Amino acid sequence: MSVLRIVLFILVLTGCSKPADNHEQRVAVARADISWLNQFVEEFQRKKGRLPATLLELGDLKSRIKKTPLDPWSHPYEYEVQGSEFHIYSLGADGNPGGEGENADIQIMAK
Repeated sequence: MSVLRIVLFILVLTGCSKPADNHEQRVAVARADISWLNQFVEEFQRKKGRLPATLLELGDLKSRIKKTPLDPWSHPYEYEVQGSEFHIYSLGADGNPGGEGENADIQIMAK
């Protein structure tokens, strides 16, 4: 794993993503975080032969990770597993499902 990827892994999973000043920047940070988290879940699955039960379990790859990663609005990222598929998303500014505008959920479909 490259040094940059390790640093980004630690930043995402410790909730230390670069603070964003406006909604568009926060959405961009959330999309980047979700993309990285998707990759880390896939890496976990390759190494352990199963999906993690929670995002906190990704800390098994890096023992310094001790809390669930937070989105740019300081809400935990949502993680759902259904069989062999998973879904990671942010609930947006209001931290509630659904919503419009700044309160809309942010998601990236995993490959």
